[in-house]
Formats: sequence, C-alpha cells, structure tokens
Amino acid sequence: MRIRYGARICPRMNLDCVESAPGVRICPGKVGELRLLSCANRFFAGCSGGSEWSTLSELGPRPSKFIEICDLTLTKMTQATQPPAPSGSSEPQPTPAVGTPLEPAVNTIPAAVYPKILLLGDSLTQQGSDKGGGWANILQRTFLRRADVCNRGLSGWTSRWGMQYCDAIVRGLLQDHGREKFLFATAWFGANDACLPSCEGKRRYVVELEEYKENMKTIGRKLLAHTDVLLLLSAPCVHEGNRRRYALELCGGDESKVFLDRTNEHVFPYVEALREVRDTLANEVQADAARKAQKKVIFVDAYDMFFPDRGDLLPDGLHFSEVGDARVAEVLLGKLREIGIHCEPDALRAHYGCSGAKSSLGSVLPWHDDAKTLR
Repeated sequence: MRIRYGARICPRMNLDCVESAPGVRICPGKVGELRLLSCANRFFAGCSGGSEWSTLSELGPRPSKFIEICDLTLTKMTQATQPPAPSGSSEPQPTPAVGTPLEPAVNTIPAAVYPKILLLGDSLTQQGSDKGGGWANILQRTFLRRADVCNRGLSGWTSRWGMQYCDAIVRGLLQDHGREKFLFATAWFGANDACLPSCEGKRRYVVELEEYKENMKTIGRKLLAHTDVLLLLSAPCVHEGNRRRYALELCGGDESKVFLDRTNEHVFPYVEALREVRDTLANEVQADAARKAQKKVIFVDAYDMFFPDRGDLLPDGLHFSEVGDARVAEVLLGKLREIGIHCEPDALRAHYGCSGAKSSLGSVLPWHDDAKTLR
C-alpha cells in the first residue's frame, strides 16, 4: 500500500504530495531539496541542509536512531489514501489535501531555562551592576552558564515602595509562578528608610522604624513564596565625614546648604530591626513542618561589614568603592557556600564559565568539550 505524506517544510517550498513505498530512500545533494527516507518501515520527510531546516515530519513512532540534527521539529503526519469513487461514478475523486491538518510541532530539545537569582533593593543593589567590579556583576560571573542574576536595585527606593512593587517584580521574572523559584533572593532596603527626618529634601524617604520592620516582613514573606533561600542585608554604616564632604560638593561648596542626611546613631536601630525581622521569618519557616528543611533566611550585617574601613570603602559616605563591592560579594558567596550553593573557578584559567569549574550547579547547556552531547 502506498502512503501519502505532505507538509510545509520551509518558507520557500510547500511539499504538496510525496508517494513512496517501503524501502525507498531519497537523499538529495542540494540545500532545500526534499529528503524522504524510510527506516524500519517508518517514513520521514524534511528539507535538507543549511538554515532552512524547519520540520522533520514523521508517520508513526520515531526510531531510536534516525538522523543527528538537533534543531528539528517533529510533527505527526496524517495518513491519507485515495478515497474510493462513489458507486456509479467513473470520474476520479480529488486527492485530499495531504498532510493537513498537522498536529502542533514539538521541539526535540527542551527550553534552556536558567535558574534566576533576584537582587532586590535600592541604589546599593543597583550600583552593583554599574561597574565591572560591582558585587552583582561578581555574582553573575560566578554563576555564569548556571544561573541568571536579575538586578532589581532601584536607586532611592525605600522598603515601603519595595513592598508595594515586590509582587509585580516577581511576576515579571517568573513565568510559571506556581512552580518556578529563584535560586536565591536578596532584599536590601534600609539605607534610605534611615534618612534623618530633620534633613530637608529627604523627608519623603523617611520610613519610621516600626513601619520598616513590617515592610521587611512583608517583603520577606512574598519572596519566600518563590525561593528557598532569602538573604536579608542590613543598612550599612555611614562615614559621616565623607558624607558631609560629598554634600558640600553637591552644594557647590556652600556650607549653609549642607545638611547631613544620615548618621550611624540613627542607622543602627534599623540594623537591629532587620535582625528581628530575620528571626521572625525564620521562626515562621520552622513552624511550617513541610518547609522546615528547605527554607533558609539569612541575615547579613552590612553595618559591621564596613565599619572598620568605612573611610576607605565608602567614598561618598554611603556607596561602595570597588573594594567595598568585592567585600559584599565575598560575604554573600561565603553565606551561600555554607548552605551548599557554590562555584569554584577552574584552577588553571581562574574562570567560572567552563567545564573545569567546580559547582553545586550544573551548566544549563552543554560545554563545548562535551563530546558525547555536541557531535
């Protein structure tokens, strides 16, 4: 019995009808020509060579080994035979449209979905991607080929605005909200919340201590719904002398216009408040027996991290030098290593994005030296 096949193979060619019988093998030599092969009584049709490969159409189950082309799309073909002519009629009946309808294509290679890392915060997070040595860029280099760092640092923002927009930010990053999770997330608000109420021009940024605590609890709960690892970073200390000099530069040297917007005395209670938030969230996680072994809430004390060297590491009294950024990355990677998330560079090339690097995470796509996969 002859079987008809048909499919739209590529933009330049519409295959209307191909007839074959078991055992027939056609192997064209030019790009764009029809290829029809039979293998174990299964038939395949496609357009050979070049970038025009779009479908490989098949009737019946696919053989375990057929053709080594990775980017083809499989479609099941309909089997059509010439319908019998009505009784009493000698006129041939028109051939049905061959290959129609086709079932939706199914890609033979699954989507390359990279785990995501969310960095949520204010300018201390945003500026982590501003320069090559920024702490967010260091994280991206560390997890190269293994995860995508999504920097959602928003300069000037407070915990109030972060809480209001947290859900929208998450929805914009996770496509399957019910199952997809962040590899880990950071939340870093407080530096703007802790502005002095007496500083003219900064009052709209002030978030009182109790509101800050409630905002951070809400942000933490929202993020823990989408990750098993949450790192809460406290407001850093300030260098008041550097901060005053920076303000003087902005005012063109006019001392009468200079107002100190932050002091360590005012910032420190926000640090302790976030420590309390961490304890609250950790207790809530532990109370949920189903999640006890999975969810981790980690407090990172950025105040103590910078205090001894704050004059050198905080050039404007608040934001980090590249050495300061490197310190943030070092502390965060150390915290992650303690819970089993790590990546060590290749010893020879000091590079993370290669098969010689040692990591708890695999590469999403194969390395170039994976000869078994890339052939």
